[in-house]
Amino acid sequence: MFTMTFKRHSFLNPDKVIDELICAICQEVASSPMRCGNAEHIFCNSCLVESLKQKQQCPHCRCKFTLENPPQKSRLAEALINSLTVSCDTVSLSNDPVSCQWTGKLSDLDQHMRVCDFLPLSCPNKGCDEIVLRRHMDNHRSKCPERSFTCVDCHEVVKCTLKEEHEETCEYRVVDCRNTCGARFPFFDRYDHFKICPFEVIECPFIKSAKCGYLGKRYQMSEHTADIASHFVGLLRKVEELSLEVEELKSGQQTTFR
Repeated sequence: MFTMTFKRHSFLNPDKVIDELICAICQEVASSPMRCGNAEHIFCNSCLVESLKQKQQCPHCRCKFTLENPPQKSRLAEALINSLTVSCDTVSLSNDPVSCQWTGKLSDLDQHMRVCDFLPLSCPNKGCDEIVLRRHMDNHRSKCPERSFTCVDCHEVVKCTLKEEHEETCEYRVVDCRNTCGARFPFFDRYDHFKICPFEVIECPFIKSAKCGYLGKRYQMSEHTADIASHFVGLLRKVEELSLEVEELKSGQQTTFR
């Protein structure tokens, strides 16, 4: 609830502010009025709470407060105070040259303050200490250096000052295939895509067995491997090399046993 302390002159009908509505401690119009056991004296709830920290008695008539005789909320005083007419007091809370023109019953003030465009508010962005009128808040938040945005790819909340860096490094950002195959995928999924990309350059599967040094795009590899003759020649050369290696090993073993 929005709370505000009102002096007699704060009301637009001060003639109705009778003495019975004045706090006996602070001498201002009682806020959340309480009365003593004798029902003779009215106090602000906050004033009475501070007084009771010193002594459990009425600070005016000295009557004792006990469990059987505690301070009571003065509903009559509260009703009379709430019926008084006030104007929006936000003009005293800001330096804005334009002020709120609202007037109404004190009981309606709380509801008004929930929507008053002239109420100073703290910027909700963490790290920003600016105090801005509600009517300027949207504009401030759109430019606030501490504002954040939610990444559309990873849904992480990031400060706008780090936006460019995040967009360049986000693992979930959608990228185009480096091979211009037309596929788009999250950056973290790039290696899985390259394993199946038809435009990825790969080695011939016979690079070891047939010593084929062909490099080509994946979609071209089936045509290349269909050339059995060229790979057969390579296989024969590989067999010859292996045969020579076997002969050399045998020759080396015979020399050792002599």
